[in-house]
Amino acid sequence: MQYMTAYGALIMHGQISKGDFVIITAASSSVGIAAIEMVNAEGAVSIATTRTSKKKAALSSAGAAHVIATEEQDFLARVNEITSGRGARIIFDPIAGKGVELLARPRLRAERSSSTEGWRPSQRLSVVRQRCKKGLAIRGYTIREILSIPELKPKAEEYVFDRIEAGDFKPRIDCVFPLDQIVEAHRYMESNEQIGNIVVTV
Repeated sequence: MQYMTAYGALIMHGQISKGDFVIITAASSSVGIAAIEMVNAEGAVSIATTRTSKKKAALSSAGAAHVIATEEQDFLARVNEITSGRGARIIFDPIAGKGVELLARPRLRAERSSSTEGWRPSQRLSVVRQRCKKGLAIRGYTIREILSIPELKPKAEEYVFDRIEAGDFKPRIDCVFPLDQIVEAHRYMESNEQIGNIVVTV
């Protein structure tokens, strides 16, 4: 699931290629780690973001070329430093929400997998203005686009399974809960401590 989600945004729509700088938000999630591995497999440069430095080492070990702790570092300054002022061509943002304003400021192209529901009108207007000034393209996406189109699903599955077999993709399980601990599993997920998948066995 996490690889199919990343595939739609990064490969199908984003068409990432060698040398592209790709910003990945919520990078410690299962989808974020899948995106890091996918960016690396395509020869692009991953810039992972996390709120604090607590997960920086883990994200680096997961393959992130660069990690920015957004509550501790100047995000825009670090992006400019990493990209030598070019900015990133692609942003993979599975979260959406108020953070999109910050993401829109560099010279970036954004690929989103969520909606703008819940934003204030001023937030939407600010993003539109940034988009017009910088030629920013914001593309909403959900995995249903692939799953609902017969000719797309097999192609995406082949891409993912080939890279799992080659060792490029290594699904990461953070922890496993039995079904009778489902409440604890949800509490752990809400704590934002995990890196990778939380699995519940039935």
